[in-house]
Amino acid sequence: MNSSIYNGSVIHKRFKPKSHFFKYSVFSLLIDLSELNQLERDVKFFSFNKFNLISFFEKDHGDRDGSSLIEWVKKNLDENEIKSEDIRIKLLCYPRIFGYVFNPLSVFFIYDKSEKLISILYEVKNTFGEQHTYIFKVKDDLKLFQHSCLKKFHVSPFIEMDCNYFFRILKPGEKMSVVIDQYQTNEKILYASQD
Repeated sequence: MNSSIYNGSVIHKRFKPKSHFFKYSVFSLLIDLSELNQLERDVKFFSFNKFNLISFFEKDHGDRDGSSLIEWVKKNLDENEIKSEDIRIKLLCYPRIFGYVFNPLSVFFIYDKSEKLISILYEVKNTFGEQHTYIFKVKDDLKLFQHSCLKKFHVSPFIEMDCNYFFRILKPGEKMSVVIDQYQTNEKILYASQD
């Protein structure tokens, strides 16, 4: 079994236009997408594409129409000239609990057949039901990965579009950490983390 549960905390700190801070405890799943049927068989309170105490629905990610997430990932890799054959896909996300979920950030880790990390996809959602995926090729199999990009998707009514994201993420292991710093003209306006 390659899937895991992570217990930890989320921190969100906005510096502008008005300071705002929260921190709370969370648990998230790191799901090997090839194990979803096995998880449903082996864990009585977990279901795949069906209601349960804890469940995972493919329609919460990717094309959001219930189609195969594995095929959606492969299509995105192909479009970005990243190898999509013989891969293993792990998804860091919140599960549905009694049918409810909101995933402001879901992270897809793509491994090749030798378990080397080759790509990371950051799927960002807003409260309007919209989403955008930032896709990065991984060149070296490190413990800490850093990615930066222009903001291409409206998330918060308090923050303008003219911003840059700086992602820092630990390769999943005993510990997990995802940090996002958001900058506007070289000034940090948002810090968000899950550890």
